[in-house]
Amino acid sequence: MQAVLDLFAPLGIEGEGLERFGLVALNLPPEADLAGAKQLLAKGQVGWWEYEEGCITEDWIALDPR
Repeated sequence: MQAVLDLFAPLGIEGEGLERFGLVALNLPPEADLAGAKQLLAKGQVGWWEYEEGCITEDWIALDPR
């Protein structure tokens, strides 16, 4: 879990995890690199993780993950 959090930290993203369930929750503040985060999430789906979006903004929806 810490490895995942470390990947997102340079983008201005913090989070927390539940080791027992292998879950990580990320908090993307408005000043975070949203485009970079979306790209990293998409890239990580190839063999690293699956993800779900919770409370998202119009800015997030408008981003293309490619």
